[in-house]
Amino acid sequence: MKNFLLINFLLLCFAMNAKAQCNPTIPTNAVVVNSTDTINGGFDPIWVCSGDSLHTDGGFHNIYLESGSVMTSGGGIDTIYVKYGASLFLNGGIHYIIYDTISDLYSLGGIPTLDSSCGPLIFDYTNAPVNGCFVNPIANFISNDDTFCAGTCINFSNQSAGAISYSWSFSGGNPATSTDANPATICYNAPGNYDVTLIAINGTGSDTLSYTNLIHVDSIPVISVSSLEICIGQSGILVASGAENYSWAPPSGLNTNTGDTVIANPNTSSSYTVSGVNNAGCSNLAFTVVTVNPLPVVPMLIQNGDTLFSSTGYSGYQWYSGLTLIVGATNYFYIGTLSGNYHLVVTDDKGCEATADIDFVFNSTNDFDIWGGDIEIFPNPSSGFFILKIYSGRTGNFQIAVSDVQGKEVFSEVYKYHKENPEVFFDLSSQSSGVYFIHYSSDTIQLHKKIVLHHF
Repeated sequence: MKNFLLINFLLLCFAMNAKAQCNPTIPTNAVVVNSTDTINGGFDPIWVCSGDSLHTDGGFHNIYLESGSVMTSGGGIDTIYVKYGASLFLNGGIHYIIYDTISDLYSLGGIPTLDSSCGPLIFDYTNAPVNGCFVNPIANFISNDDTFCAGTCINFSNQSAGAISYSWSFSGGNPATSTDANPATICYNAPGNYDVTLIAINGTGSDTLSYTNLIHVDSIPVISVSSLEICIGQSGILVASGAENYSWAPPSGLNTNTGDTVIANPNTSSSYTVSGVNNAGCSNLAFTVVTVNPLPVVPMLIQNGDTLFSSTGYSGYQWYSGLTLIVGATNYFYIGTLSGNYHLVVTDDKGCEATADIDFVFNSTNDFDIWGGDIEIFPNPSSGFFILKIYSGRTGNFQIAVSDVQGKEVFSEVYKYHKENPEVFFDLSSQSSGVYFIHYSSDTIQLHKKIVLHHF
């Protein structure tokens, strides 16, 4: 019973020690096996070189098996480190075995405790005996990904054997080099094909593994999207480019949320995000705004004599007779010639429109008759210069005054009548386009007439 407890205690101690040494150090006092050897008994650590064999039937040992070595055991209480490619045959004994690959173990007897939790075993040769095994490292690694989109970061897993330090090179990567055993967060920001090189190093030598064009980085699409400015109640087109497939968010105010072209008609100004994906599966975002402008205030229309007037303050005016556009009728007033329904479309500085209608009654009374049939003013409309001509014989002085529709006087001059030269010229070109009223007065008569100033 005492022997059984002692054995279990020693096995537990070996197990605890083994679990703490996933990268065990070859001790200076290790017995080097570089041929075929049999060791029965003792406590010395044993280092079995590649191509050599060890047989043991007893003792308490830490045993280190290099790749290509062979060990058989018929007894003993040992902690055994089995590198990938070594072979262990158990016929007896109580052993704690730390190994890389289960296929390297052959158990025909004994009481083994197996542990593969360390992953690839890597021996530390810093303190190894100078006459020990000449073991060159074997470089090997994998990455968690090798084809991805620009801007992605990946990790590398070291699977080298026999190395104690490492030198990595990542063309196109950031960082471009590393001495970590397992470099993480290596980022590739530019599209292309890139090499990866690992140099595994120990006290004996080094091994280099280089993969050409191992990493393939696809480009991120550059997404462009149009902007849009509409009037409330209108719709417009948004177009995206730079990718193969698109999705839009939010979907409200859009006729669809997929495709490169959508029709937008939101009720208020709205922001949209478009996601584009290229053939490689890489994606990017672009942003746009649909600005929705309010409609202008509906114009107020009135008739004054033969002229229709609109409220002012708009950027554009267009008059219609019924549904027929009146060419050149683009001012805030229009002198009608026919009775009927007139329609006005006004435009603000954003291009938004409002409309109004009015029924116009034409007065056929000729303004020329109001002037007594002997005074004429022309051209009317004019771009600035007007001529007043008096046909009947008159004498003395007379005054010409001009006022705007608000009654403000903008011109006034006193003239003397000349029979030989009955025409008077006056210039209103400095005034704004619009309707004005000319007032003729003398000692015997006062006459008034409407004139139109229009800067073409």
